[in-house]
Amino acid sequence: MESSSSRVKIKGSSMLKTITSLYTELDEEFRGILDRSTDSRSLLNILKCPEAQLLPSLLACAMKYFDARNNVFRINGMTLCISLEDVLFLTGLPISGSPVISHENRDPEGFSREFGLEDICSHSITKMSSIAKNLNCDEAMRKKAVLLLIVRCFIVPSASGHTLNTTFLKMVQDFKLVDSFA
Repeated sequence: MESSSSRVKIKGSSMLKTITSLYTELDEEFRGILDRSTDSRSLLNILKCPEAQLLPSLLACAMKYFDARNNVFRINGMTLCISLEDVLFLTGLPISGSPVISHENRDPEGFSREFGLEDICSHSITKMSSIAKNLNCDEAMRKKAVLLLIVRCFIVPSASGHTLNTTFLKMVQDFKLVDSFA
């Protein structure tokens, strides 16, 4: 029996589970559409990351060695830095392009325009997930919901709870431009 002290919970690690379970919860036809999609590949590939129970424990262990002041890992007297090249090789995500983070681009009508939702600047991850799984929504809307969930849960996770705001809508509005963000 596993004791509660041997289990490590990392804040935000449930976001990784949100992404890994999303793909399996989508209908088979829509999964095929996403798999065959030639645009937005850098983000859509994240959907197929295998779920690993080891990841939260591994992250907890690694964070014991992280020096936040210098943004490096210090292990056995050695200093290890995470570079953009590491991000490219480990995730396959682009490392050059338009910046992902922008606090100035809140779009109060964004959720209404893109998803037909109430005109507010944030909605729940659950709501966006239900749009992604909704067979009555058109393919483009569902794909935008999936991409927005990947951005929120994997690319820019936050401690602000399980909500999505309109800040990152600009990244998913034009599928051909999704891979141009870094």
